[in-house]
Amino acid sequence: MKNFRLLIWSLLLPSAGILSGCNTPATFEEVSFEVPYRAYSGAIYALEVPMHLSGVHAPPGYGKSVDYYVINPTSPSWSGPELVTRDTLPKGTQLEIASVHRCTNCIFDSGDRLEAIIRIPHNRTQFDRPIKIPLKFLNSPYSRKEAMQPNQTPQPTRDKVPRI
Repeated sequence: MKNFRLLIWSLLLPSAGILSGCNTPATFEEVSFEVPYRAYSGAIYALEVPMHLSGVHAPPGYGKSVDYYVINPTSPSWSGPELVTRDTLPKGTQLEIASVHRCTNCIFDSGDRLEAIIRIPHNRTQFDRPIKIPLKFLNSPYSRKEAMQPNQTPQPTRDKVPRI
């Protein structure tokens, strides 16, 4: 019986520690200088499909102000109290990579959780918050690498954000 209690406690304590970290916001470090990611800095990618540009208010607490923007596919989509705005970037929109970052506390992601901080050249809207895109979306079928000179970028369209 004593061994059984010891086994239960040895399983519960680490689980409680891990689950308590689920509410911790992800933290990132810049890795643009590392060999596998150097080629991304300054590169221009063009979207091959329309993608959502979502304005996010990060926890703790959810408000009406945008802390950062994130680019994700239009399907599957997501919603929640952290979603403040949503625009659609049309096919052909160009993204200029400013830097690459890796999550330092994402223990449940398989492999590295990587994201790029980007600029959208020649866009009518000037963004005063970072725009992020998961690095996995900088490859086919979502986007393709282009020449270094950005061209005119199609303008995003504003969508109503569904509230559930």
